[in-house]
Amino acid sequence: MRIVNACLVAFLSSRSSLASAFGGAKLPSRAFTVRCGSTTMDATDVAPTVDAVKFDDVSESYKELLGKLNTITQLNRCASVLGYDQQVFMPKNGESAAERGQQMAALSGVVHNMKTDKAILSLIEKAEADLAAHGGSDFQDEARL
Repeated sequence: MRIVNACLVAFLSSRSSLASAFGGAKLPSRAFTVRCGSTTMDATDVAPTVDAVKFDDVSESYKELLGKLNTITQLNRCASVLGYDQQVFMPKNGESAAERGQQMAALSGVVHNMKTDKAILSLIEKAEADLAAHGGSDFQDEARL
């Protein structure tokens, strides 16, 4: 019974962290009451009530930076898929290996150029200035980026 109570408390209290995970969106507040023995828990007691403002709504440079970093991440994932394919499915002949080497080198070059682009540094500096202008304490997670 204690495990059931602990699970229910964890579920009901996780509603607020679920809301923050989805950008502060309000979760539907269905009024229901759970009773376990002498313990009564009400879902409306823990429902989030605050709509969070996201930093990428406030700072255009931060939004652009996230877009560039997301593109770099996706290209790195493509390189991982090529590497997996090379190890698992690709024929072991020299022609295939040479072709795959050229593909991976080209992709690595593109990713390197994107990572070292001066525009990234400029966007970071602009985002830091926006963060300072809007009071960084509200956007601690974004400041860590």
